[in-house]
Amino acid sequence: MEMKISSGGADSSNRKRGTMIPNKTAERYRLLREIPFESILTTNFDSLIKGVSPGARIYEQLLRGRAKHSRHWQFSSNGAPNVIKLHGDANGSAVDNPVVLARSDYRRRLYQDGRYSNFLRAIFATRTVLFLGVSFTDAYLNELRSEVLALVHDGTSASDEPIGYAIMPDRPQAWCDFMRRHDGIEILRYETKTDPGHSGFNTWLERIHSETASGPRVARLLRASAAREGTNAQVVWIDRKPMNNIGPEVDELRRGGVDIVQLADPGNLSEREHGRAALMITSFTRSTPVSLFDNVMDRVNGWATRPPVVVFTSPSNVTEKRGHCLRRGAVDVCSAWSSLFDIIERLFRE
Repeated sequence: MEMKISSGGADSSNRKRGTMIPNKTAERYRLLREIPFESILTTNFDSLIKGVSPGARIYEQLLRGRAKHSRHWQFSSNGAPNVIKLHGDANGSAVDNPVVLARSDYRRRLYQDGRYSNFLRAIFATRTVLFLGVSFTDAYLNELRSEVLALVHDGTSASDEPIGYAIMPDRPQAWCDFMRRHDGIEILRYETKTDPGHSGFNTWLERIHSETASGPRVARLLRASAAREGTNAQVVWIDRKPMNNIGPEVDELRRGGVDIVQLADPGNLSEREHGRAALMITSFTRSTPVSLFDNVMDRVNGWATRPPVVVFTSPSNVTEKRGHCLRRGAVDVCSAWSSLFDIIERLFRE
């Protein structure tokens, strides 16, 4: 069974080319896109994943742009982390990030381009890396990792925090213990003797996704808060154009067990039906002399109990209307999905 990648899938850039890939592979791409990696570094040079070339601009963005990083990626292709193709891109060009195949090509890239090796050293030293499809037999990368290990990991205790993780099949426990103690790498192992299809790889990705990706984490927080407070794991979303808020982000929350109630008219708000919801989201559209937000607040501020209200609106309204919204009782104002999920996490984190 195969599927065509489309927008919202693993790599929407492949939709135009009509690339056909197996469902299992497409699911892996989806999980990788939704796990909030700062970036994905790959030695693959095929065209299934659209990537960028190594270079000063992308190095600077990743190493020095951390203050701008949100733990919540947008689900659209524009919001996905940069995919850096370390070994070139099979794009047919001899000058635009050419493919690295021979050992001599690799040596030139590693030793003649100081930026490349310094970038990898900085990544190994400052980031927790998840290795996928890596055997740890590459002499060049092992040399770089050894330099960093000598700086940040003394190998004296297996209880030290790992500096990296790797999903790998069929590794003996003794070897995993050795890697944990001496290389600081926690091996996430699975067996292929009873699992020749490598579903164990997907199981680990799904587990990481469940713990880190925006939708599952926020849904879990909303459910937990509702259970503690005796409320409903429900989000009431008031927008005169509800179709604006139908997409993969909302789908993720629903899959996580959150009831999304979408209303176009604030007159349909009811304290009996919506007063025990976990959260209320509205906008600041001004289709009447009174904004949608003000209509919502006029209605709910008289309730005995009401959920916190977040305003999800245009960027210009975030700047112009923030003070007004906060004075009327909103807990925050934002214009991006990543910011909205950050606010929800802040509100409901234990």
